[in-house]
Amino acid sequence: LAASDGTVTVNYLHRRHHRCYLWVQANADWRSFDVRWHPLLTTASSATVPATELVFRYLLPMYGGLQIHASAVMLQDGSAVLFTGHSGAGKSTQARLWERTRSATVINSDRPALRQVDGVWKAFGLPWSGSEPVCRNLSAPVKAIVLLEQSPSNGCSQMSKDEWIRDASS
Repeated sequence: LAASDGTVTVNYLHRRHHRCYLWVQANADWRSFDVRWHPLLTTASSATVPATELVFRYLLPMYGGLQIHASAVMLQDGSAVLFTGHSGAGKSTQARLWERTRSATVINSDRPALRQVDGVWKAFGLPWSGSEPVCRNLSAPVKAIVLLEQSPSNGCSQMSKDEWIRDASS
């Protein structure tokens, strides 16, 4: 929720207790923020993870980057391949398969960052991940982004930039 002065407040609701357990309030440029938590519903260490990720997500675009829902692997040649798609599409499965069959290294199993550095798009491991806690402090130039979707048959085709943006954001 943004106030008229640009201050942003985000409240996290506890799933079981249906009460707010974490509050993050930031000024308009996110350079100053306050984190508070409900002492009966969470601990300082448990509150730190979602709060720092939230602040990071807002700051990253200000520095030309974005966080993407994908699994990222680093190939033996040092480049990265990202697997993205809806939940259950097979992102983590693909990352594990490439790790096992192609000696790739999983950089992040659920939420890597992308950022252009010296004209090259790079994938970065972040300290946050999804159901599979794989998050390594590695970066690699992006070789490909693969959009996965469930289908009764196997297939692969190259998408145009416009198609990818349309499908990746839906």
